[in-house]
Amino acid sequence: MDDGASAMHFVECSVCGSNVTYFCVQCNTNLCETCEEQHKTHDVIIYREKYATFYPEKCSTHPQESYSFFCRECEVSLCGSCVQSLGHSGHLLVDIKTAYDEHRQNYRQWCYRIRSEELPRCQIQQGRVDGELEERRALFRGLLDRIENQAAKLKSLITELVDENKKALEDLQSTQLNNLERTKSELLSNSTHLSEILDGFEKSASYPARFLSYVKAHPKLVLRCPNVPDFPVPFYEQRDLNGEDICKLIGRIETRASKPTSRTPSKAAVRQKIDVPELTSIRHISHFETNQVWVSDSSNLVCKDLDTMESSRKLSVCKDGYGCHTINDKGELFYIDTNLNILKWSEKMKDKLRPYVEITKPWVPMSVHFSRQTNTLLVGMVVPLKKAKVVRYNDSGQEVQTLEENREGHALYEAPAYITDNLTGDVIVSDYKKKAVVVVDRDGGHRFSYRGPVLGFLQLLWPRGVTTDNQANILVSDFNAQNCVHVVDKDGHFMKVLEIDAGLLKPFGLSYDFLNGLIMAGSSNRDEVITGPNFTKHAWLVHRVVLMLSVAMGAESEPTARDAG
Repeated sequence: MDDGASAMHFVECSVCGSNVTYFCVQCNTNLCETCEEQHKTHDVIIYREKYATFYPEKCSTHPQESYSFFCRECEVSLCGSCVQSLGHSGHLLVDIKTAYDEHRQNYRQWCYRIRSEELPRCQIQQGRVDGELEERRALFRGLLDRIENQAAKLKSLITELVDENKKALEDLQSTQLNNLERTKSELLSNSTHLSEILDGFEKSASYPARFLSYVKAHPKLVLRCPNVPDFPVPFYEQRDLNGEDICKLIGRIETRASKPTSRTPSKAAVRQKIDVPELTSIRHISHFETNQVWVSDSSNLVCKDLDTMESSRKLSVCKDGYGCHTINDKGELFYIDTNLNILKWSEKMKDKLRPYVEITKPWVPMSVHFSRQTNTLLVGMVVPLKKAKVVRYNDSGQEVQTLEENREGHALYEAPAYITDNLTGDVIVSDYKKKAVVVVDRDGGHRFSYRGPVLGFLQLLWPRGVTTDNQANILVSDFNAQNCVHVVDKDGHFMKVLEIDAGLLKPFGLSYDFLNGLIMAGSSNRDEVITGPNFTKHAWLVHRVVLMLSVAMGAESEPTARDAG
């Protein structure tokens, strides 16, 4: 037996005893990869850097000497002979260990971000694509079966139309699956690239020249994870066999948008009123391209079937709740209960409710919104009368981003009562204490705050429910007006005011049906949800008046939103 091998000893993690990988400077603790997750906010370094042992590296030009200098102008490592013979005299030279320490510290935070945020995010997206591929294959298989069953009833009479429909479906399947496969390859390539960055960083931990070469070969470019495409969902509109037009009998392959599109409302998209007698008001509405809509007042949450107009579920929500519930693209419900826990519920789970994320006191959750752009849950929360923030959680319930201050260090929010987002990833918050709609970009940079039209022909905005339409415009309920919803474009420019049904005073809850291009609105004084493609034929009149006033005052463009800075 090799005595050297038998005497080999691995340094152990101070927490669980596994092989060590990292060292927490703040806690003076050895950590494995798993335990390092608990020290994300600390100063964590690679274990080898704990002792800062440097190994001599032979010069590639003068093998008899070792690297001892670094030329800042040429960004290369040098030995003593290199300095004299390769034209570096007069250049800014520093000791190679000094250069190593400077660059190592600078790159440590970058690689930590890759390890803790970018790589996990990329891997999560890979998993999402894998699941999407499987679901789409099953979906297409089911649709093909339905087409075959319908075709069998009509036999030879509909052969031509059946072939036409199958070809349309197969073409759609080929396009979507090929695009998803290509996206999967891009994500895998990006993961590999990010892993190579981390691997090179770790392997050069004790080799200054190798690491400085690595620095030159891997400039700190902007890290971007490829976006996962989301395609229109195909559906098969099956018709009754009534002996009429063959096309009506066999049906036709069409698609439903799984994300907002610019499609115009169908002829069937008409204005209607939905009674919810279980509620006293309509404070919030959650809907996503299904025949169900979730509606809440200040204490109860009801699921309404839009086909039968029956209520199928009733839950209790936090007292005086605002935007306290949301649904994802799988139909799963997230809501804040009476104990201020964020619970997840679905038909599959039945009554087995469970907390989805843990909110640490003294923070209290106020609103939730599921972002289909990033597959994350946004939670608005406050420390009552002191501070507020919006936190983003991944699909495992782990915190991945906090939005609390702008770049100048000023608080973004006071009461984030409602949250939504748009196609560009902007996070849009209705804050009734600030009397503003606060918009930040995907990275948390403050873009603008809308407080009402600049010309002030309306009273001061008291924002409540907020949503976005299929053009990425922002719609916000104005509680200070009789029956108005403001429409603002994605850059904060005031566009128009929609006048809701005259009896629907003090508008509150607001949602948008992307499939049919319908607005859903409710108020604090009635138990009805009003839906319609446009609430009044005079909606654009207010906008036109504003533009006329703007021109009369010498304005060069449309009125813009007031920026809260």
